[in-house]
Amino acid sequence: MKTSIRAAISSSYDDVVVYAMDVMAEPCRNAFLKKNPYIQAKCSRALPIASRQDIVVLAQKPNQEYLEWLRSLGLGPEVVVSYDYTDAKLSLSELIIRDPKPVLDAIKATGRDPILVPFFSGKLEEKAAEILGARLFASKEEITMRFFNKENFKKECASLHIPLIEGVSQQLRDDSQKGSLSASNLEMVVSELLDKYTSVIVRGTEGSAGSSLYTIERERLKATIGEIIEQGEERVLIEPFLDVIASPNDQWIIGEEGQVHHFGLTAQLFEGLRHMGNLKGQYFSDRVVEYITQISTKIALHMSELGYRGVMGVDYIVAGDGIFPIENNARMNGSSFTIAIEQALEPRHGEIPCWKFFKAKTEPCSFKELCKRMEPILYDGTGINAVFPYDCDTVPLNGAFTPIIFAEDLYHIEHLESALRELGIARE
Repeated sequence: MKTSIRAAISSSYDDVVVYAMDVMAEPCRNAFLKKNPYIQAKCSRALPIASRQDIVVLAQKPNQEYLEWLRSLGLGPEVVVSYDYTDAKLSLSELIIRDPKPVLDAIKATGRDPILVPFFSGKLEEKAAEILGARLFASKEEITMRFFNKENFKKECASLHIPLIEGVSQQLRDDSQKGSLSASNLEMVVSELLDKYTSVIVRGTEGSAGSSLYTIERERLKATIGEIIEQGEERVLIEPFLDVIASPNDQWIIGEEGQVHHFGLTAQLFEGLRHMGNLKGQYFSDRVVEYITQISTKIALHMSELGYRGVMGVDYIVAGDGIFPIENNARMNGSSFTIAIEQALEPRHGEIPCWKFFKAKTEPCSFKELCKRMEPILYDGTGINAVFPYDCDTVPLNGAFTPIIFAEDLYHIEHLESALRELGIARE
């Protein structure tokens, strides 16, 4: 039997897990804010994955209707600590550091030993854990960035003799020249690759979820480089843009003692270069699965030996030229939440063969109204082939949320996604 994410964090009743799932902790927080001014609301993704005895810390007040719905299904924590913070200048860790008392009081009331589980681990998360007197289920920043940084990750893969996409890195911001940007150098390097390939992909070394990702073709060379410079990227990877057949994500977790657990392979869904969700099912051939598992095992064991702890997910591309790891999400992944919800439901339904989640939008409404809208296909705890809504805090503001479709096969997923469209709920 596979270990669940929750059990890999701790299986001891003497521990209380404190979830502080803050996207704002990542290096590219400003890019996230530009795309989504409500990014702080994503802290609530931890609600359905927490057990009854856990603590979830939120920047803003939870959607009470959603929390009640989760509890009616036997999901979610009893204790939620909210800072009622409506701005977006501070990360969740910074809020804890500024005022740890609400979390400390919640921990003390449990009488248990706290384990802080962040979305991404940097120096602020280390400091928050120290202030709370908690073990940090994550890594120190230098270990996190050794794999999260795309350039560093390529170097680690090269040291393990893993085949990689050719390419180079380029420094764009030169501190010795007071922040000047080298557009001419970037144009020269890209031009050389365009002599051999139709298009080139440029990725910020610390971007995430498509936040700093650009494709360049010869006719838009100068214009696209101008956009990259304007975004203020400090360092980028420049690689050929291969003909991609599929984009798998392989997810693992490394426990406090260095134990390595595999959670499986999912297919990432894209619209252009924009990540829209993930799909679990019989999507890849045995050849692809076996090769990726072999490479990911080598990476995960290497990370464990170097002291990495927590969730990690390696993104690959399957192309005509081969199968290549392209980045390491050395943090919780977007699909980690779906995997954890799936694991929480498995005692009721057994293994769930297929699921799909994606970013969706409907007319702004309350969560109760959303449930009424989806009533014929809403998950009610009695079986799969249903839709489980999560990431719902912004439904009253702009109608955006994330539906998960749990199903017995891919045909049922297609049927349920079609049913959502008919109910006025479609991909964002």
